[in-house]
Amino acid sequence: MLPTKFLLIGSASILIMAGVNLLGQHSVQRSLTVEDSIQPGREVREQPTRLVPGSNPGSNPGSNPGSNPGSNPASNINLSALEQAIIQETNIARMNPQAYAAKLENLTKYFQGDLLTIPGRIPLKTQEGVSAVNEAISYLKSVSPASPLTASSGMSKAAADHVQDQGPGGQLGHTGSDGSQPWDRLERYGEWKQVVAENISYGPNTGEDVVMALIIDDGVPDRGHRDNIFKPEFQVTGAACGEHREYRIMCVITYAGGYEEK
Repeated sequence: MLPTKFLLIGSASILIMAGVNLLGQHSVQRSLTVEDSIQPGREVREQPTRLVPGSNPGSNPGSNPGSNPGSNPASNINLSALEQAIIQETNIARMNPQAYAAKLENLTKYFQGDLLTIPGRIPLKTQEGVSAVNEAISYLKSVSPASPLTASSGMSKAAADHVQDQGPGGQLGHTGSDGSQPWDRLERYGEWKQVVAENISYGPNTGEDVVMALIIDDGVPDRGHRDNIFKPEFQVTGAACGEHREYRIMCVITYAGGYEEK
């Protein structure tokens, strides 16, 4: 099945910098560099002749783009408050990126060089300083709105498998201890359609912090994690968070053009 579909994987190693250093709870001394961390590559596979339709009657991925962005997209799925908040925050950003830019504009006043000094938090060392935030603001003001993502139970279970696998041992990256990749885990619980991606956040512990860090994508030249959030082809998502031995908390977010639950 892999050679006939299109796969995007966010680089967890660089996301650690965005997620932990920019909006996480760790000190400057605990910040990572690209050299310090593993660097799983991004793999792309595509279907040259036809695309599997992204619609999924079971999960209704083509939900009305005009629906309330503040509504709960996972009310019928057993997700934690943090997991629900990540999906909700993602949809707020996707549906009105221009308005979401104001959240990032509020961050700029707290930078002192490459340090983010939010009152009440430990100063955090970033890779790019305020320039990454300003670049994200410009992106949000120019990108077209996208339809909200519908939460998938099976995709969330696949994400939870990876959290349960990595968290206790403090591992990083997209490859499971059994050699599984994101698409393998998704296929345990259903069939993904058209395109698939996975982001992983280590450190941030609120939905807003997770999503903002992914959007800013500090230290990631191609802003791949941001692209995953705003990719209009994505229609369904899953999320799972849990304890991580090294970073206290990790969250895995999966995206797909459609998903048929088993």
